Amino acid sequence: MNFAGVVLFLSGIVCLIVSGFMMYKLIPREGRPPPAWMKSETGETVMALGQFILLVVGVALLAKAVL
Repeated sequence: MNFAGVVLFLSGIVCLIVSGFMMYKLIPREGRPPPAWMKSETGETVMALGQFILLVVGVALLAKAVL
């Protein structure tokens, strides 16, 4: 695997980790109110779109690195 493939692979892994971390932070916890930016539809929409885009980009980067 060349340098570009390694960079693509690592970038894909980072995107998937960040997407997973975002999903983890969205899980409701007992005794804790949701973050202030998640109390509006705009904040929830931005978070959902950002997470979905990172997930798709991460998978695409991994596929490009492997193929």
